[in-house]
Amino acid sequence: MTRNANRLTASALEQVVAGKGYCCGVIIRRALFGVLLAILTHVSQAPALAQSPDSLVLFDPDTARWHSRSPDGAINEFSFGDPGDVPLWGDWDCDGVDSAAVFQPSSDGIVIRGTSDSGHRTFRLPVTDALPLGGDWNGDGCDTVSAYHTDRVLVINELGGPVEKEFFFGVAGDVPIAGDFDGDGISSVGVFRTGLSRVYLRNTLDTGGADLDYAFGSAQGYIAVGDWNGDGLDTLAHFRPEDGAFSISMEHSADAFPIIIDFGESAWIPPGGLKGPEPAKKARILLLVVTALFAVGAIAAAGWKRPFRDERQSPA
Repeated sequence: MTRNANRLTASALEQVVAGKGYCCGVIIRRALFGVLLAILTHVSQAPALAQSPDSLVLFDPDTARWHSRSPDGAINEFSFGDPGDVPLWGDWDCDGVDSAAVFQPSSDGIVIRGTSDSGHRTFRLPVTDALPLGGDWNGDGCDTVSAYHTDRVLVINELGGPVEKEFFFGVAGDVPIAGDFDGDGISSVGVFRTGLSRVYLRNTLDTGGADLDYAFGSAQGYIAVGDWNGDGLDTLAHFRPEDGAFSISMEHSADAFPIIIDFGESAWIPPGGLKGPEPAKKARILLLVVTALFAVGAIAAAGWKRPFRDERQSPA
């Protein structure tokens, strides 16, 4: 009896697995399918892993001293580079941790800070008189240094490697910035137009108009880019040297309410460390030009008189 019962049970199980003869086989298969679908749905809807918010970083170009403030308020300081260098900040070795680099304008050179296990790495930008742009341009988790020349972007996906792509964005005099402005894991380019105190951001690495533009910052300050809340989206901050403070925006909007953090000194600059000509300087230049034109017009209206005696007249 027991042997026959076991034989019947085994036979029934085989038919269940094969989907034959027993209604419970259909029920089990549907139940298993439902469980599998629920698992797949849960995985697909699971939120992305949270990232650590970026630190605020400043560089003293007079002393080559770095100062960083982590989201919990901890301060870290170290020396790297030379006075007059332009600071850069990125994940140069793909370990998920940002570190320092500097741009040396006199030689178009880039120096990546090494660790205790490896020395500093040096190379040059591919063109002269270009500005450096640090970012992850292909989404591989590694930051590299591309170049911005007047209104042309030269994309470089290896440290010191060749130019792999070129496109145009912005106009001469714009201050270039870079970041992952749409949260897709790939850096793109924006510009800060100081005369208008306005930013123009593009989400793809090709020629075209701005995907986002809004009023932000001032010509007296510097624009910093970072993921300030760890949501995977880079937004902007404005460092005001006269106040020694950052105004941090968590959204791409002129109406976003900024978070103010007191940090820094008037001589310090954030990574990138670039800003356009100050309006006061441009105003002085314009005033000189207008004054010169007015003087020329006045002379022309009065008639030009020779400063020498007319040789046709006989001497007195």
